[in-house]
Amino acid sequence: MASVNDLATFELLVGGSTFTADYNVQSISVVSEINRITTATIVIQDGNPAGEDFPISDSATFVPGATIEIKARF
Repeated sequence: MASVNDLATFELLVGGSTFTADYNVQSISVVSEINRITTATIVIQDGNPAGEDFPISDSATFVPGATIEIKARF
C-alpha cells in the first residue's frame, strides 16, 4: 500500500524562474550515464493540432539554450 510519502513531486525552473503549474507536464525522464552527457526529456501537453495553435511552443519559455533545472523529491 502506497503512503503519502511515496508520492514523487517535481519543480521545473526555466531560466531561474519557476515553471508555471498552468502547463500539463505528462512525464520527465532523466538519463545519466558514465562518460556521457546527462539528458532530460520533458513531455508537456501543448496546444491544438487541428487549430495549429501551440502556445507553450510559441512562447519564449523553452528557447534553445535556456537553462532548465529539474528538482525531484519524494
